[in-house]
Amino acid sequence: MRHSLLTWGYSDSRNDLALLEFVDHPHAVCADPTLEAIATQRHWPRLRWQKGSRNMAEVRVSRTARVPDPLRVRRYHKAPEVGPRVLFFSGGTALTGISRTLTRYTHHSIHLVTPFDSGGSSAKLRDAFSMPAIGDLRSRLMALADDSVLGHPEIYRLFTHRLPAEARPEMLQATLRELAAGRHPLSMAVAEPMRTLICHQLGFLIEAMPAGFDLRGASIGNLIIAGGYLNHHEQLDQIIFLFSKLVHVRGTVRAIINADCHLAVTLEDGRRIIGQHQITGKEVAPLESPIARIQLVEALRCTSTTVS
Repeated sequence: MRHSLLTWGYSDSRNDLALLEFVDHPHAVCADPTLEAIATQRHWPRLRWQKGSRNMAEVRVSRTARVPDPLRVRRYHKAPEVGPRVLFFSGGTALTGISRTLTRYTHHSIHLVTPFDSGGSSAKLRDAFSMPAIGDLRSRLMALADDSVLGHPEIYRLFTHRLPAEARPEMLQATLRELAAGRHPLSMAVAEPMRTLICHQLGFLIEAMPAGFDLRGASIGNLIIAGGYLNHHEQLDQIIFLFSKLVHVRGTVRAIINADCHLAVTLEDGRRIIGQHQITGKEVAPLESPIARIQLVEALRCTSTTVS
């Protein structure tokens, strides 16, 4: 069995090159010209002894730093559970790919997500329940979730499943009720007691859903989190923490605010636009005038509150 011990080597002669190549941390000390050249080429630390004004030996250390440090990268890749803490302020899907890769190097990343999205499937839930956007939160939870056999891959599959976009409303309602009753293959695959917990949140959502709620293309993960939000006194932190444990999230995900707020901007030409989907240029044409001020509003048609 190989022991994970680090070794250091020091020499002044090219004759010890084999020894220096064998250790983890080679150092050239007052090296001869050949070893000095090799140490420079390979970015090894080079030390020189000098005599100070009080006849005391001094050490001058010279090394080339590499960023990121390859030694630390290898260490974190081998044991991501002891990886560094990295803080992200973000929203949307910009960090989804990075977050998946990051779990290979650390399980201590912190993600503060903005719940202001007003387009897509999040808009349907926001309109129906006057709640923060949860699509970006669900997306980040899934990016950090352990979908291997060591985690809960069956819960991961359930959370990432979407209802068909072309099915009839009555078929979508029936599928959702099967999921909530634990009779659908996706929910049946989840072991107890987690299955009952998840089904309970879906059942709560079904009871609260307004008539005619559009389920086409709905994310099951979004529906589960929305049901949990309504069932836990409209508190996001509690339900995010709960489902972080369910899908074994390798990091921390939090919403920066637990309120039904929307982004609003005042343009330099004097126009005021409310709603993130109206600003980003993804669902409508890009803005033609620069943004002069960004604000938060509590609803799409209410008085604005300036964010400093």
